[in-house]
Amino acid sequence: FCKLDIKESFWRMVVPANEEYNFAYVLPQLDPTQPIQIVVPASLQMGWKHSPPFFCAASETGRDVAEQLASEPVGTLPVHPLEEMMMRDVEPGLLQPVATWPDNDLDTYRQAMTKLLEVYVDDYIALLQCSDPSILRHYSRALLHGIHSVFPPTSVTGHHGGDPISEKKLLDGDGVWAVRKEILGWIFDGVQRTIELPEGKMEKILDMIRPAIRNLRISRSDFRSLMGKLEHATLGIPAGRTLLS
Repeated sequence: FCKLDIKESFWRMVVPANEEYNFAYVLPQLDPTQPIQIVVPASLQMGWKHSPPFFCAASETGRDVAEQLASEPVGTLPVHPLEEMMMRDVEPGLLQPVATWPDNDLDTYRQAMTKLLEVYVDDYIALLQCSDPSILRHYSRALLHGIHSVFPPTSVTGHHGGDPISEKKLLDGDGVWAVRKEILGWIFDGVQRTIELPEGKMEKILDMIRPAIRNLRISRSDFRSLMGKLEHATLGIPAGRTLLS
């Protein structure tokens, strides 16, 4: 598994002409005698109901480009400056060249293996049932170039700031290929073929359940919060949703 994140994602989208007034707001001011100032932002803002689908149209396009690039022959994609950050510190023993196919037939193996490239809002997720370093590097390049085709780097835009792909999370190891990875709030284990909640999330749920059981009473807001967390947790339990009936 690997995961790439778009930094400050919504703000990278330019709002269509005349749509920016949906986000206009009055700028707070210390001196009430001064003229009122209204901010009309040109970038996409959080909270507007059209913001998620507008952004997802762009991020899904990046995924489509990445999938198209991944279908190219192995070794034909150009080098990407961030690919080494995805290949660094890969778990010992994970990188194993394909031995069952001739060296010149990696593409036959690539077409036969289980693979998945997906995006959830601004999280790009890749799953490969493969340990060949050439193929992992090929998919790394496809994913990176696919994202940059929609969210170009500063070398293209001329803007100041970092790369649209979060280098901080790359340094933290999110983008490094691993057989065990936290994705969308779940820990996926490719060896055990299981998913589990991170320990911190389990403790938060238990911290809400214990006083509710002890006091036999819970506020409406706490009940709704607890139910939301439990509904999420039931995804990891076969027929778990029936436990909430």
